[in-house]
Amino acid sequence: MVRTGLLRRPAAARAEPLRRPAEEAGDSVVLEAGDDDCIALEAGDDDCIVLEVGDDIILEAGDDGIILEAGDDDCIALEAGDGDCIALEAGDGDCIALEAGDGDCIALEAGDGDCITLEAGDSVVLEAGDDDCIALGTGDDHHIIALAAGGGDCIALEAGGGDCIALEAGGGDCIALEAEGGDCIALDAGGDDCIALEAGGGDCIALEAGGGDCIALEAGGGDCIALDAGGDDCIALEAGGGDCIALEAGGDDCIALEAGGDGCDGCIALGAGGGDCIAQEAGGDDCIALEAGGGDCIALEAGGGDCIALDAGGDDCIALEAGGGDCIALEAGGDDCIALEAGGDGCDGCIALVAGGGDCIAQEARGDDCIALEAGGGDCIALEAGGGDCIALEAGGGDCIALEAGGGDCIALEAGGGDCIALEAGGGDCIALEAGGGDCIALEAGGGDCIALETGGGGGLLALGTGDDHHIIALEGGGGGRILALDTGGEQRPRNLL
Repeated sequence: MVRTGLLRRPAAARAEPLRRPAEEAGDSVVLEAGDDDCIALEAGDDDCIVLEVGDDIILEAGDDGIILEAGDDDCIALEAGDGDCIALEAGDGDCIALEAGDGDCIALEAGDGDCITLEAGDSVVLEAGDDDCIALGTGDDHHIIALAAGGGDCIALEAGGGDCIALEAGGGDCIALEAEGGDCIALDAGGDDCIALEAGGGDCIALEAGGGDCIALEAGGGDCIALDAGGDDCIALEAGGGDCIALEAGGDDCIALEAGGDGCDGCIALGAGGGDCIAQEAGGDDCIALEAGGGDCIALEAGGGDCIALDAGGDDCIALEAGGGDCIALEAGGDDCIALEAGGDGCDGCIALVAGGGDCIAQEARGDDCIALEAGGGDCIALEAGGGDCIALEAGGGDCIALEAGGGDCIALEAGGGDCIALEAGGGDCIALEAGGGDCIALEAGGGDCIALETGGGGGLLALGTGDDHHIIALEGGGGGRILALDTGGEQRPRNLL
C-alpha cells in the first residue's frame, strides 16, 4: 500500500472518530469543508486529487502528485517524501514552507501573501504576486531556474555548486545573488537597486538595473561579462583573475572597473551616458575603451598594456596613462583634455589627443612618437616627446603654448587665430609652424633645420634661432607682421626671407 497522506489534527479533534463529509470512489477523493478545519485526509492505494479547505492545513503526502488550493487563509506546510509537488496556490494568504526530498517542486504561487521558504531537490519555479520572496536555496548539484517577484523584494538567492540562472524583481530590490562554484547568469531589477552579484569561481554574465543602483558585481576567478544601469550609478565591477567585458551607466556615474591578477585579458569597455567615468585600471593587460557622454573621464590606467581609447562627449578627460604600452586615443567633445602620458620601454607612442572646443593640456611620450594633438577652439598647452617625433599639434582658434621634442623631429604646429608660443627641437628638424592671425613667439632648433615658418594677418614673429650648421629654409609674414630677431650660427645665411 502506498501511503499518500497523513494530516495532523488538534488533540481535541483526534479524540473523536474522524467524520468525512466526502465521497470515496476508487482513485478519486473529494473533501470539502465550509468554515471548519480539514484535519486529516487518508487514502489507501489511491491518489489525493483535490483538497479544498477554509482554514489552516498540514498536509503530508508520499509518492503522488497533489493540488492544494486555499481561499483566504494560509498554507502552513506542504512536504513530499519521494514524490512530486505539482502545484500549490494561495489566494490572499501566506505560503510558509514547501519542501520536497527527492522529487520535483514544479510551482509555488501566492497571490497577495508571502513566500517565505522554498527548498527542493531539483529545479524550482517560485512566483510571488505582491509581496516578498525571502529565500530560495538548492543543494550542490542542482540549478535554480527562476526566482521572480512582482512588486516586492528578492532578498537572497544562493546556489552551492550549481548555476544561478535568473533572479528578477519587478519594482523592488535584488539584494544578493551568490554562487560558490557555478555561474551567475542574470540578475535584473526593474526600478530599484541591484546590491550584489557574486560568483566564487565562475562567471557573472549580466547584472542590470532599470533606474536604480548597481552596487557590486564581483567574480573570483571568472569573467564579468556585463553590468548595465539605466539612470543611476555603477559602483564597482571587479574580477580577480578574469576579464571585465563591459560596465555601462545610462545617465550617471561609473565609479570603478578593475581587473587584476595573472592572465588578465583586460578591461574591454567602460561607458557612461551623461555622468562620470572615475577609474578604469588593468593590472597587466589592455584597457580597450572608456567613454563618457557628457561627464568626466577621470583616469584610465594600464600597468603593462595598452590604452586604446578614452572618449568624453562634453566634459573633461583628466588622465590617460599607460605604463609600458601605447596610448592610442584620448578625445573630448567640448571641454578639456588634461593629460595623456605613456612611459616605459618599448612605448609605441601617443597616437591621438583630440579636444573639440576645449583645451589640450599635456601629451607626453617617453621614448617614442607623439602623433597628433588637436584642439578645436581651445588651447594646446604642451606636447612633449623624449626621444621621438612630434607629428602634429593643431589648435583652431586658441593658443599653442609649447611643442618640444628631445632628439627627434617636430613636424607641424598650427594655430588658427591664436598664438604659437614655443616650438623646440633638441637635435632634429622643425618642419612647419603656422599661425593664422596671431603671434609666433619662438621657434628654436638645437642642431637641426627650421623648414618653414608662416604667419598671416597682423601677427609678429618674435624669435627664430638655429644652431651652427643648419639652415633657415623659408620665412614668410603677411600684412604688418614684424620679424624682431633672426639669429643663425656659423656661416649659414637666411634664404627666401620676405
